[in-house]
Amino acid sequence: MYRPACHDLALTTSLGNATVHYFEAGNTSKPTVLLLHEFPSSSNQFRDLIPLISDSYHVLAPDLSVFNLTKVTSDFVYTSDDLTTIIATWVLALNITSHAVYILDYGAPVGLRLAVHNLDHIAAIISQIGNAYDSGFGLEGKEKPNRQLDLFYDERNNLSFYLKAHEYFRTSQVPLLGAWGKGDPAFVPVGTEVITKDLPNAQINLLNAGHFALETKRWEIARLMKEFLKTVHF
Repeated sequence: MYRPACHDLALTTSLGNATVHYFEAGNTSKPTVLLLHEFPSSSNQFRDLIPLISDSYHVLAPDLSVFNLTKVTSDFVYTSDDLTTIIATWVLALNITSHAVYILDYGAPVGLRLAVHNLDHIAAIISQIGNAYDSGFGLEGKEKPNRQLDLFYDERNNLSFYLKAHEYFRTSQVPLLGAWGKGDPAFVPVGTEVITKDLPNAQINLLNAGHFALETKRWEIARLMKEFLKTVHF
C-alpha cells in the first residue's frame, strides 16, 4: 500500500524560528520533485498526484507557511518573499541541491523566486497555472488583490517580480512543461502560451479542465510530467 511519510522540520531562519510540515514519498536516491501548492490549500492538495509519480521520483510537498500546519513566528509578514525564505531554508536543510519544481497558483511566486535566486538548483519547471505574466490573469484573478489581505495585497510585488522571472527564463532556458486548465477563469491560457516568447522550447499543454485540474486530470498530468522529465534527462 502507498503510504507517504509526514514530517515536521524545525528551522532557524533569517525571519526567526519556523517548523515546516511536509509530505515525502519515493526513494531518496531518485531525482527530487518539489510540489508547491496553491491558496487556500496545503500539501494535501497533491495527495492523489504523489502516488502517480513517486515510483519514479523522490517527492517533497511542503505546506507554505501562511496555510495549515507549517508554523512561523507571530510577527511573520505574509509576503511571497518571506514564504520563499522559509522554503529556501527548508530545502537547504534537507541538502537538496538539484530538483524539479511544480508550481501552482500561489506556489508559483515562491517556486520562481527559488529559481531566480538559485539558478543551479532548478533542473526543470512544471507549471499548472503557475502564472508569470500579467496577461495570464483573468478577470477573477485581477480582482483578488483588491479584496483580499496579506498575500493577496502582496500580489502587486509579484507583478514587478515577473520581470526578473522573464529574464531568468531567457538566460537559463530552463526546461518547462505547462499543464494548464484551459477553462480556468482566474489564470487564462494565454498565461502559459506567452511563456514561449522567453522559452521557445517550452512544452505547453492546455487541458480540458478548469482551475482544479489535479482533481480531474491528475493521471494526464502525471503522464505528462514523467514523459517531460525523461526527455530533459531528469
